[in-house]
Amino acid sequence: PSYTIDILLELEKKSSLRPALLIGADSLLQLHTWHRAAELAEKWEILTYPRKDSPVTLETLQQHWQKKIAGKLFDSIIPGKFFEISSTEIRNSMEKNTFAGNIKCMTENIPEIGDYMTRHRLYGENSTKETDYERN
Repeated sequence: PSYTIDILLELEKKSSLRPALLIGADSLLQLHTWHRAAELAEKWEILTYPRKDSPVTLETLQQHWQKKIAGKLFDSIIPGKFFEISSTEIRNSMEKNTFAGNIKCMTENIPEIGDYMTRHRLYGENSTKETDYERN
């Protein structure tokens, strides 16, 4: 298995930049079940993208986290108006060869996202296997 905390630790070793984690609200609600979750939540900034079907409250987070960490996680929920898009949906559409149509539909409000993903070959058979930090 590949654990998020191991990836972030490796990124810190290979870069002078401090990584942050961006997850959806659905993942935030399950974060307490992740490998070394307490260490992950204490050490890194975890930004959360709200999801329509996964409302997060401070009280919900306090059911699984100490008050200080629950507050940190809650305060890192990104405010704003959002559209629904999921990396899982993108990966699934790649497997079914429906990526081009799906990504256009999912990113129609912000076409730069689809353009960036296509230009940098982020998903699919021909995706780049090395990351920016590996090239530097």
